Formats: sequence, structure tokens, C-alpha cells
Amino acid sequence: MEEQEREYLTLQAIVDVTSRTVMRVNKEPQSPAPDLKEFLSVKRHEGWGVVGVAPSGPHLLMILKRPLS
Repeated sequence: MEEQEREYLTLQAIVDVTSRTVMRVNKEPQSPAPDLKEFLSVKRHEGWGVVGVAPSGPHLLMILKRPLS
């Protein structure tokens, strides 16, 4: 039996390291900028998981995914 490939939704969040706030999600500015800890808590509750973190200039790029269905 072949295993079915799952489809995923992806979010890209730009995080300000100094203030620990999420500045943009999928290029959309966040106003007011949510605290990183609160943002991740809400996203985990919604089924999102962090799959990658990389430097992006003075900020961090976080990639989150969750199954489509």
C-alpha cells in the first residue's frame, strides 16, 4: 500500500529578535506586533508547528506548517 503524501499550509513569520515580537506574517505587517511567545502559543493551539528558523538580516525568519486537512 502506498502512503499518501500530505499537503501542508505554510506561514512565514519575521521576528524582531530584540523586542521578541512578530513583525510580519506572510509579508503582512502585524499591528500591534504580537509577542513571540503568545504568537507561538496560539499557532500551536491551531495545529501549526515550527519547521525552520533562519537569520534574515537583523531579524529571524520562522517557517510554520500544518496539515491542510
